[in-house]
Amino acid sequence: MKIKAAILGVSGYTGQQLLSILSNHNKVTIEAIFGSNSVGKRVGDLLPITNYASDIEILDSSNFDFSSIDVVFSCLPHRTLHKTVENINSKRIIDLSADFRFSSAKKYEDYYDFSHQNPKLLEKFVYGLSEINEELIRNSHFIANPGCYPTSILIPLIPILNRTNNDVSIMIDAKSGMSGAGKTFVESNLFVEINENLKPYKIFTHQHQPEIMEQLEKNNQSFDLTFVPHLIPISRGILSTIYLKNVKEKYSILRKILEDTFKNSSFVKILPIGIIPNIKNVLGTNNISINIFEDTLSDTVVIISVIDNLIKGAAGQAVQNMNLMYNLNVSESLKKISMIP
Repeated sequence: MKIKAAILGVSGYTGQQLLSILSNHNKVTIEAIFGSNSVGKRVGDLLPITNYASDIEILDSSNFDFSSIDVVFSCLPHRTLHKTVENINSKRIIDLSADFRFSSAKKYEDYYDFSHQNPKLLEKFVYGLSEINEELIRNSHFIANPGCYPTSILIPLIPILNRTNNDVSIMIDAKSGMSGAGKTFVESNLFVEINENLKPYKIFTHQHQPEIMEQLEKNNQSFDLTFVPHLIPISRGILSTIYLKNVKEKYSILRKILEDTFKNSSFVKILPIGIIPNIKNVLGTNNISINIFEDTLSDTVVIISVIDNLIKGAAGQAVQNMNLMYNLNVSESLKKISMIP
């Protein structure tokens, strides 16, 4: 029997990308799609650029009995699912927003400016960083899908920090395409503002910084961390440059840590020595390409990683997590992906 899936929200970039991946999944049927302003429309009316599930009517989730649904994917905006999650009586939930990424309700007040309405559920959600928390994900029914920046940063960083000293200084320069900002209208994200331009934003205030820090702290790390994100005039993709100072292990040992950790991974690609990762090579894939470099003069180690933010940074990782939860081939529907939009 196939897995019966439902999607909350398909009007955004992440929801559209998830719809295209699940539509090509051999073990899944999409039983229901939900919206708010689009209720009553067909998917094809809302998303005329796609042929995926175009005849499915978009429903109102408030009146729906989820008991027949095996897994619900939520692509709702931040600050939404935490208010209604208890109404979803399905077997499994994968949340692509930030509503269940933190273990402490107070962090939502500090970094997302809202009071979490289901704080007791936070401990039930596993942080869905697929390659790092694989066994936890396999044994959980509730997954908080990581943010796109944290995915690009934590996958290479956690294995290294787990094997090195605890006084590492970390500086992260991360750059994202415009789809990472979503579809919400913001004047600073208009074409004329972004085109032929590059700019940092949310310096020291980006909500992904505490997310990164919490996951590193869970791995018993002590560190100094600076994170500065930038918007670049491309549609999709993230490139993160991670600078490490005060690392005691030799470059050769750090490189071997990455190679050994991910030698059997379907999606983590540790590139040959000297090859620089670039965004074009991962677009339309669930891959993360990583390489590590050293500057012996300044005693600095540099890690560069690249992902497609809508796939490995969102919808692709969500499906990868579902595959783990159901003990399916982890690559199911993720080897050949249509880029939507």
